[in-house]
Amino acid sequence: MNQQILNYINQYKNQYPKETLVEQLRQSYSEEEIREAVNYAYGAPQQAPENTESFSEEPGDIQMPEKEKTSKRTIILGATAGAVVVVFLLLFFLAPGLIGF
Repeated sequence: MNQQILNYINQYKNQYPKETLVEQLRQSYSEEEIREAVNYAYGAPQQAPENTESFSEEPGDIQMPEKEKTSKRTIILGATAGAVVVVFLLLFFLAPGLIGF
């Protein structure tokens, strides 16, 4: 069994669906190596793939599947909330000294 494939699956199986990991592994490893590691890692047999693409002879670097990008709206909302908190804290701690309390 290919230990690199098994390590990759174990590292990412809680973050990504099995099918996504298999697709990434198909770029560098044979179906038999992948099937063996998947069966061991998940404890269930994997169905035969529908897509039988050719495989590279030498395993390359395994790239992590892309995660969803954070939306622009979420980033702006977070930055605005952070700015409001900073302004509030500055006013709370500096205003009494400036006013003379």
